[in-house]
Amino acid sequence: MEGIGGTGGIGSHFPYIHYIPYLPYFIAILNTLNQHLSFSAHTVPGSGRGKTLGVPTINLDLADVPTAMEEGIYACRVTIEDRIYPAALHYGPRPVFGDTPSCEVHLIDAGAGLAELTMTQVEIEIIERVRPVQDFDSPHALIEQMLRDIAACRAILATHGNHSDHQKTDS
Repeated sequence: MEGIGGTGGIGSHFPYIHYIPYLPYFIAILNTLNQHLSFSAHTVPGSGRGKTLGVPTINLDLADVPTAMEEGIYACRVTIEDRIYPAALHYGPRPVFGDTPSCEVHLIDAGAGLAELTMTQVEIEIIERVRPVQDFDSPHALIEQMLRDIAACRAILATHGNHSDHQKTDS
């Protein structure tokens, strides 16, 4: 039997054995990819369309969205004045209405309390991407999908500690 790299040696049976010294680096890269993305964003006025559709949102300044973030729908947490809210976030174009791109969050189960909140800046913690941005045939089809997205975000956040008491925890 020849050496590790030779014919018939261990290298021929385990062709990736020479990557073992690099394993800690691969693990570090995977851990980095798994980390949640967090950022601060200033709020900006919106058109009020979310409220009209029955899914009110807080609109965020696009300049505050990290460039590494892909367009899509996300499960996230939003911190406003030391309170944490489960939320669904949309980032990207709004093709149903032919409107400009936006970044906006819907506070899940916040109810009428959203109208009482006055904020100029929020903290966003992205937990998981739910899906890419899609076009829909009608506003009604969009609303149906938004409700499914909110349900998906609620379920994702429940498995990641929902913080349903809306109290910020120190880490």
